[in-house]
Amino acid sequence: MKIRQNTHRILFLLACTLIMNVPVMAQQEVVVTLYVDTESMTQQTPANDGTNYSNFRQADTITNEDYLTEINLGDTITWRGVAENGTDVVHIEAIQHVEGPNPFPGATPDEITGSDNNGGRMVRIVPESRTTGNGPVDSGKYKIRFRIEKGGDLIEKSFLIDPRLKVL
Repeated sequence: MKIRQNTHRILFLLACTLIMNVPVMAQQEVVVTLYVDTESMTQQTPANDGTNYSNFRQADTITNEDYLTEINLGDTITWRGVAENGTDVVHIEAIQHVEGPNPFPGATPDEITGSDNNGGRMVRIVPESRTTGNGPVDSGKYKIRFRIEKGGDLIEKSFLIDPRLKVL
């Protein structure tokens, strides 16, 4: 009888220990802010040159193409465009999967579009399950397509920047 009680206590303590050591992954909002030097951009700025006029305020040793955002399954990710001069407007138009694991497999055609009515922001919830597996995956490459509005005038061109995203 005493052995059975001790066995139950040990099993109970073991179960409590396992439950308490499981990491709790609370959903979070992750904001990716793209800072753009709109004053230096014009109608003549090539669309694929957007990376030369923008950054994520990352370290100087990290290029925009190597900038990596890490998120957890179920997190909400918000892309935000900010003009460095504080007066112009940066409109995030679309997030497009380019290569590697696609964290937004439901997007068609691998692109999430936004609207100009949301203050230059786009929001997308990362799915709870993935078709590529449950563990950490390699980072995927995606494009941020954005437009700028200078002094109330919209520059009729979309600019591109190519950072990375990793779902943990």
